[in-house]
Amino acid sequence: MKECLLCTKELKTGEHFIDLIIMNQQEEWICKECKEGFEQIGEIHCPRCYKDKEEKVCKDCEYWIQKGNMVEHEALYRYNAAMKDYFKRYKFEGDRLLGMVFACEIKKALKKYKSYTIIPTPISHEKKQERGFNQVSTILDFAEIKYNSLFQKEDTLAQSKKQEKKD
Repeated sequence: MKECLLCTKELKTGEHFIDLIIMNQQEEWICKECKEGFEQIGEIHCPRCYKDKEEKVCKDCEYWIQKGNMVEHEALYRYNAAMKDYFKRYKFEGDRLLGMVFACEIKKALKKYKSYTIIPTPISHEKKQERGFNQVSTILDFAEIKYNSLFQKEDTLAQSKKQEKKD
């Protein structure tokens, strides 16, 4: 019996006959209810930062572009309460297995970059000691994506702590 990594409910497997016929090998790590808590970015989004429901470059990206900074990243999901809880557990509580939750989707999303060199965001030695692992390289490992760790990070105040100081 396998349990959802988020809520620990029993995962129902092998329910669909078609999955058996086509030998659907995608393994599930979270239940349907937990999966539904994550909101995928819709077709309409900022082309630079993927902010949902923006038909053109959003005001935030326009601001950064005017400052001479190019904003360009892709997102698969909105940052909502379910995602916030996921990252809290994955990053700050060290639930390493949660890296499996999005590994398959990240692998699919990165296929178009197969000629690129993937470089995971580094974390400082202090953060690695504190958290026990690098969250980005762990997801890449689970997704079986090759990468190069070319950079190191100095110990600085965490981004989440910087925001707390502003408030």
